[in-house]
Amino acid sequence: MYFTVDASPDAKSGRMEVQMKSIPALSREGWSQNSIAIGDQVVVEAHPGTGGRNYVILISMQKKGKPYPKNS
Repeated sequence: MYFTVDASPDAKSGRMEVQMKSIPALSREGWSQNSIAIGDQVVVEAHPGTGGRNYVILISMQKKGKPYPKNS
């Protein structure tokens, strides 16, 4: 599963795709189809992708200043 983020203005990366785990694995961790909405501000910690694409692999995420999902 992927979602797209626009990096903060001071970052040089611009728009990034964030790669996540499979849907069943995310569901077990507390994610749902409503976990992230367009316009939500999140902080993503991620490994850089390879192959020249503008993507990263999610390590962890914060939403409203707290780890998300709550049981991560």
